[in-house]
Amino acid sequence: MEKTSRKQMLQQAFIEEYERKDISQISVLDLCRKIGMSRTAFYHYYEDVYELLQDLEDTVINDLERMNREFYRLNLRDKEDLEFCQAVLNYIKEHQYLFRSLLRHQGTNNFVYRWKKIIKQDFRRKYQFQGKGDVNLDITLELTASAIVGLYEYWLYRMDEISVDDVGKGILQLLCHMLT
Repeated sequence: MEKTSRKQMLQQAFIEEYERKDISQISVLDLCRKIGMSRTAFYHYYEDVYELLQDLEDTVINDLERMNREFYRLNLRDKEDLEFCQAVLNYIKEHQYLFRSLLRHQGTNNFVYRWKKIIKQDFRRKYQFQGKGDVNLDITLELTASAIVGLYEYWLYRMDEISVDDVGKGILQLLCHMLT
């Protein structure tokens, strides 16, 4: 078996446990038993469960950051400009159990704080790109980031009821309001 597939199995086992338990209740031994891996093999990948969680968080944050790299150039007036939003929604849907776990526990380094930080960076870049100045920019950015994360989280638990398009329209309305 390849190292990456074993590592992915380990990560998946952790996500399943983390969705139900606090990290202090998750043991290396339990994770290894769950997937038929030796403890020695676990330590080949991670020092402990906290490092495993940090790796998962870092991967998500880096992926979200990469998806929105060109966000500041969009005018956010057309539905086509929301492709970045749909990419994020599809990513959340694909990794829904991980997102639920991270949002439930806030992760090791406060996952929501880190997510909001990259959203605020994207919007700060957008404001600078548009040449806009705002005395209350930090407040505006915090409100915008909080609203966006809140909307994603709301949708995460109602995927069967709310379409990706509806969430995209909601985010477009929010962004148009915040940026004008």
